[in-house]
Amino acid sequence: MEKSTLRRVLNRILEMLARFAPGATTLRPFLHSLRGVRITGRVFIGDDVYLENEYPECIEVREGAQICLRSILIAHTRGSGRIVIGKDAFLGANCVVTASPGTTPTIGDGAVVATSSVVAAASKEAERPSFYPTARCSSSDSRGLRGRALLLPG
Repeated sequence: MEKSTLRRVLNRILEMLARFAPGATTLRPFLHSLRGVRITGRVFIGDDVYLENEYPECIEVREGAQICLRSILIAHTRGSGRIVIGKDAFLGANCVVTASPGTTPTIGDGAVVATSSVVAAASKEAERPSFYPTARCSSSDSRGLRGRALLLPG
């Protein structure tokens, strides 16, 4: 997925414009789609939301999704993964969603991720964590996970 220097610079300029421009349901989603983020239908992207700079094509935001103020979606850490925000999902303010290489954390259709939560997909090599999940996450098909962070299996 090597990009030209010009494309990488353009992506960063568009990303900075999208972070601070008005138009949470119009201009911001449009600017992110120009960068390569897959956006379907009408979505809400709040102020100062950071959507993956290096691999914006690895982010998918589906119809009706809401990503609130200052949330961060990072689809690469030493290699690219993928992040999917489902239809009518809600990410509260200051949420962080990260993907390890080869993983796809998915915020399901209609899911609600509480403010300041962290959602991460474990790498395929990682063992099961020896700590209890500490993130608040709920959805219509919730398994009853409550707390402050959620580690999804790879």
